Amino acid sequence: MVRKFGKIVVKPSKANPKWIEASYLTPVSAFSEWPDLPNRQTATFPCTQDGRDEAAAWLTKARRRIEADVWEPERIAKRKAKDHALTFAEYTAKWLKTREGEGLHVNTIYGIRCTVKRLIDAFGGMPIGKITSADIERYAATLPKDHPYVGRELLSKLRQILDAAATPDQDGFAVIGKSPFVMPVRKPAPREETPAATPQQLRRIHDAMPRKFRLAITLAISCGGLRIGEVCALQRGDIDLDNRLIHIRRTRLTRARVIAGPPKTARSKRTEPIPEAVIPEIRAHLAEYVADQPDAWIFPSPLDHDRPISTDAMRDAYVKARRAAGREDLRFHDLRSTALTMLAQQGATVRELMAAAGHSTAIMAMHYQRLSEDRQRALADKVAASIATPQSDATVSAESDKDREIAKLRARLAELEAE
Repeated sequence: MVRKFGKIVVKPSKANPKWIEASYLTPVSAFSEWPDLPNRQTATFPCTQDGRDEAAAWLTKARRRIEADVWEPERIAKRKAKDHALTFAEYTAKWLKTREGEGLHVNTIYGIRCTVKRLIDAFGGMPIGKITSADIERYAATLPKDHPYVGRELLSKLRQILDAAATPDQDGFAVIGKSPFVMPVRKPAPREETPAATPQQLRRIHDAMPRKFRLAITLAISCGGLRIGEVCALQRGDIDLDNRLIHIRRTRLTRARVIAGPPKTARSKRTEPIPEAVIPEIRAHLAEYVADQPDAWIFPSPLDHDRPISTDAMRDAYVKARRAAGREDLRFHDLRSTALTMLAQQGATVRELMAAAGHSTAIMAMHYQRLSEDRQRALADKVAASIATPQSDATVSAESDKDREIAKLRARLAELEAE
């Protein structure tokens, strides 16, 4: 059979076959870059049927590379493959594109990017297949001990990336044979629960905010516990004063190409009632600081009124206000906790808390049902009163069962909060 590209011959002769030689003419265009190339490119293979098949495959590969205009001498290709092993940074860029295609929230992607950037600073130039468990342990030892959650997030992401590199794809190919990440990633001790703010403390924080941002505190507390991104992304059209309703439709995005997007979860899109007591403050704020268009931002950026204030700028103002109020431990997100705790103390059910906060699970709603010391004292008084009252054996047995169920629920909640 006559070959259309290259040739395969038996060497040294058909009468005395020792090996198979495949060859083809060197592409003319290659001589301008590599003038010392021979006229023909050759390769030898065993004098077997498998060797003949390998020779044919070698010629096919060469033909395709010439047709695609990506041909280069084999010695150059081998050197590149050796010198240009896939680095951690190169693989991580591919891994990140995969994560971005999973439909994650923009702010979540931004957080992953920030974490990955720090990992690339440490491992970026290393071939991913050369990273060892000792390298990882040395890196873990450099992480700040005073920010355990940051360290855990960095190590968790590093493990995810290396585990993904060791996972075979649909063709059975894995970038590395085995993940070198073998050390355990321990959970930090749970944060101490921040005490809910008192009404007096909330008023001091409100009054210490710049006037144009004071309404942010009022809305965060009075309208079901808004997240800071939800507050920053409010528009005039989201507030319906006639029906006393506020619509949560978007959140401020963090350093993204677009300035606002969907809230954290599907259930985070919600409508909250506006208490009558805060209507005058809302009217005054709208009249003084907000343009008339429905899409005008409730809290416009001081630098550009066509953009909403960033969460960083709002948080900076809040940090100064909480310091003035003597509650430096109270994060903006703790205002949300405080609001939901107040609702729970007024008798709101778990379902009502889920609706108010836009939670997708009951566990998250229960997480915010924190009890103030006064409320705990009142409940303790009720328990003491019930103990002092004579009860039948059946009642005692039933209440013991309830106590056991309550203890189980509390233990489960403690586990979830520790995660």
